[in-house]
Formats: sequence, C-alpha cells, structure tokens
Amino acid sequence: MMNKTILSTAIAGTLMLGSLQPAHALGKDGETVLQILGGIYIIEKIVDHTNKRNRRYERPLSSEEQRAYEEGVLARERQEAAERRRRAYQCGYTGNC
Repeated sequence: MMNKTILSTAIAGTLMLGSLQPAHALGKDGETVLQILGGIYIIEKIVDHTNKRNRRYERPLSSEEQRAYEEGVLARERQEAAERRRRAYQCGYTGNC
C-alpha cells in the first residue's frame, strides 16, 4: 500500500515538473534530469514523513520511563494542536491560508 502511494506521488510530481515552463538554458536533457531529481525529492519527503510518524522508543521501559515517554508524546501532540489552532486563527484573521 505504501509503495503504491510513494510511486503514484512520485509519478504525479514528475508530471507536474514536466508541465512547468521548460528551462531553455538546460535543454531537453537538463529538463529530464530536473524532472527525475524532483521525483526523487518527493519520494524522500514522503519517506521522511512516514518514518517520523513511525518512531518508537525501542528499549523496554520501566514504569518511570513509560510515564516520561507518555508525557513527551502528550506534550508533542499538544504543541502540534496549538500550531494548527494558530494557523487556523491566522487564516481566518488575515485571509492568508
């Protein structure tokens, strides 16, 4: 499932890069290289995002470590929620979304 998502996103990204105004100074070969590099960049970003979501503390946890880990997870989630609220407020207040 994830491989299909990565592949389809890479193809879409490459097609989007191909639809941009061609770089006349680079020529057709340079344009092709840029499209390939753009596809690779998109794939790397998807993999980074996926790895970030799948991070886990690997060592067996004592009850104290478990509590500290859970506090860290909750603090991170609160911070992410606060950032989403701030962006939503700015979008509504300024119209820059």
